[in-house]
Amino acid sequence: MHGGPMGARGMERMLDRVNATAEQRTKIRAVLDAARTEERAQAPARRQLHEQALALLAQPAIDAAALENLRQQQLVQHDQASQRRLRTIVEVANVLTPQQRAQIAQEMRQRAAEHGHRR
Repeated sequence: MHGGPMGARGMERMLDRVNATAEQRTKIRAVLDAARTEERAQAPARRQLHEQALALLAQPAIDAAALENLRQQQLVQHDQASQRRLRTIVEVANVLTPQQRAQIAQEMRQRAAEHGHRR
């Protein structure tokens, strides 16, 4: 997952704050590694659609139907990536205890409030 809102160091700090065990850390790293591998495998298809869109936009005449077709293909890709991110979140959450998840949620709320986000 292209780093997402939290990179590896951020994840380690979060796991430190919730006193994650060595076993939890190992399981979570495995979940994140699998997600990254899957994300990287999808990157060429995303780039291909982007390049196709650029090629269509560079044509003398704009083919709106072809662009719409690409947009729909991109939506499918985005939806698949969103589903994968959710699976990753669920898998990580299942490794943590309810107390750890509550602590992380509270910290995320505080961080969002500090940055002016409403949640």
